[in-house]
Amino acid sequence: AALLSIGSEELQEALTSHCVVTRGETIIRSNTVDKATDVRDAMSKALYGRLFSWIVNRINALLQPDNNICVADSGMNVGILDIFGFENFKKNSFEQLCINIANEQIQFYFNQHIFALEQIEYQSEGVDASLVEYEDNRPILDMFLQKPMGLLSLLDEESRFPQATDQTLVDKFEDNLRYKYFWRPKRVELCFGIQHYAGKVLYNVDGFLEKNRDTLPADIVVVLRASENKLLQQLFSSPLTKTGNLATSRARVTAASRSLPPQLNTGRNK
Repeated sequence: AALLSIGSEELQEALTSHCVVTRGETIIRSNTVDKATDVRDAMSKALYGRLFSWIVNRINALLQPDNNICVADSGMNVGILDIFGFENFKKNSFEQLCINIANEQIQFYFNQHIFALEQIEYQSEGVDASLVEYEDNRPILDMFLQKPMGLLSLLDEESRFPQATDQTLVDKFEDNLRYKYFWRPKRVELCFGIQHYAGKVLYNVDGFLEKNRDTLPADIVVVLRASENKLLQQLFSSPLTKTGNLATSRARVTAASRSLPPQLNTGRNK
């Protein structure tokens, strides 16, 4: 509480209880130990995420050249894309799924510009070049991203049901994802497999729903906004960037991954 410049009693109350409004009446209910732990973890993630975004924005603002220089050198820019590489661990969870979906997007862009578009250009210029066979991963991207029956849409849908469990989620995946890239291993509960471009990955859905919801209780936001620390007030009083708001983790990752190809396509390809 001292580090956040907020009252210890207010923080304790926000962590250990929550308000419920019923028919215009406000009722305060105590949180279980597990619930209080989840609230604490959600607050920590929100603090880290928003502060990280603020630092990145500050660095960009300080390093940004003069506007007149930017106008004069329009088009002469270099962009750097830095993301996690493809991940396949002994236990793969929600985070690995999000990272690997982003890598599928990058792989699709690579295939299009290194193979498909180059071959079209060769043909238009009458260049005799043998066709190069490559694996098109567009179908697996459709399985992840299409609406309303893609994997991420199904995850969002299940996350909206209070009574949903990780078991009902993986069952929904199995019932709706009729793709050769998806499978359910036998005698392994709460798991599903994906055949990515880089290989097979087995995912454990334990905690998927909670991680996707990634909710921060309003009681915590109110306490943080009342901090005597001006920066902390700023972080929770106005949105910073798409990666600094309180949207779901899934929404942040897919919004970023969907924006990658259009942004990359604005560059000149040599």
